[in-house]
Parts: sequence; structure tokens; C-alpha cells
Amino acid sequence: MGARFISVCVGLCLLFAAGNSAAAGKVADGIYFSPLGNYTVPVPTWRGLRIQDRNDEHFAIVAFLDRSDFFPAPLISIATLRLTPEVVGAFADPAQRDDAYKKFLTGFAMPSLFVPVSPKSTVAHDEFVDSNDERSYFAVVNIPEGHAALRDGATGKQTDSVSGLLIFHNKDFIYMLRVEMKSVSNVTLSAAALSPKDLESARQKLLQLRGSLKFGS
Repeated sequence: MGARFISVCVGLCLLFAAGNSAAAGKVADGIYFSPLGNYTVPVPTWRGLRIQDRNDEHFAIVAFLDRSDFFPAPLISIATLRLTPEVVGAFADPAQRDDAYKKFLTGFAMPSLFVPVSPKSTVAHDEFVDSNDERSYFAVVNIPEGHAALRDGATGKQTDSVSGLLIFHNKDFIYMLRVEMKSVSNVTLSAAALSPKDLESARQKLLQLRGSLKFGS
């Protein structure tokens, strides 16, 4: 997908490993503004809301977490990567787009965002979704001991995260939306035994999140 694109991805891996970041996004009147200026999104109205974000000139990620003591809402996050000129065409071309989406997940998101959290992270499910004439790539990732809020009562360790992802591009950016599928109401959810209902619920939540984004000009 281009040497420059790959070098950006490597640089972002180092950014996350070091924990460095530039100025974060801002929140005004219940709206979160991406620090890259490419989108806005309504902020969840959770009582225990905490926002964590970081960015550099190419990449930005924000996570909305609920730190309520009882029945915390599942994590929501939005990651965006600025596409280099030599790869924008691949994401815009229907003949290349699907493969480009898959490569973004396996070549960037997995090694830079999920495997550092849990080396045994895997893609448990994937499919392409067409909604309102928009093409997206829906996937489910299992992240052992990677849940943001839930812990195993016996071991004290974090439980596995089962995260639904929606990958798509808009203009010069690729987006990856994430919703945590496991919550206090379904703590036994397993990525190895997802039902059609589990998948449809995650798929619809992600599509609704996508529909709430407003993109910059």
C-alpha cells in the first residue's frame, strides 16, 4: 500500500508504545471535535463519562469510557488515520477498497492497537456491510484480558474484550469505530460463540455511531 503509508504506521506504533501525544480534541456543547479537524461526534451522556484521546499529525484516537461504579456503559472509540496520496485511490476504488480495508485491520490496527494490549488478540469474525450506499468492513476482535471495565471476580484480572469494529473511509481519512460488545448484562459473551443476534446488535450500534459523525469539508 506504499512505503510512506507503512512508515507512518510504524511511527504510530512507536507513538503508542511511548505514550506521547500532541494536543487532544476539544469538547463544546456536548460535541467532541477531532484534533485533526476531520469530524465531530456527540459525546455520550453517561454519568461517569471519561474521555481519553491522543494524536499526532497523521493519526487520532478517542475513547469514551464510563467509570460509573454500577452498570458502566461499554467502551466506544473512534480512530482515524490520514491517508497518504499514493493510497487514497485504493480506498476510493471499489475494485481495491475491500482489500484495502482488510489490510488496514490486519496490517495496522491489529499490530499497533490490539496486539500491544494482548499478544493473543485475534479477529473472530468479519464481513462487508452495505448501508445507505456506503460500504464498510465489520469485524469482531477478541482481546484476551483487554476489557476496559470488567474484571474476573476469581482472578482479579480484566476479562476478555469482545470488540465490534467498523472500518470505512471518507475523503482523505480512514476510520475505525469500536464498540465493546461485552457488558455487565452479558459477561459470559465469548468471541468463539457469537450468535447472529450478538453480531446484529454490534453491527447496528456501529452503524448508528457512524451515522452520528459529521465530517469536515
